[in-house]
Amino acid sequence: EYLKMFGGTKDAISADVAEAFAAGQVLMQAVTHNNSLSNSELETYLHSGAAFQSVQGPVMFGSDGENVGATPYIFQWQHGTFVPVLPTGGSDIKAVEIPKPAWGSGG
Repeated sequence: EYLKMFGGTKDAISADVAEAFAAGQVLMQAVTHNNSLSNSELETYLHSGAAFQSVQGPVMFGSDGENVGATPYIFQWQHGTFVPVLPTGGSDIKAVEIPKPAWGSGG
């Protein structure tokens, strides 16, 4: 959706954009489930152990508000491009470069 609206390439989208969009997705799911904008009802539902889906993957909040359902991603600069390297298995995931090329060697 972001690329349709603003153009560019997916590797140039700021992490802030994905985080903000994911927050909106989770809020939309909670509002739809509760059929309410009540902060107390939304907070109760968000902390209920319910699972949500977002552009950043699964979301589930612990009692302290931490996203305990998140999948952590590791990125590495490879040949001038910032690429995801972990977790393995996704279509966009590249192999980790080990050892990492020396600074200034083009790696």
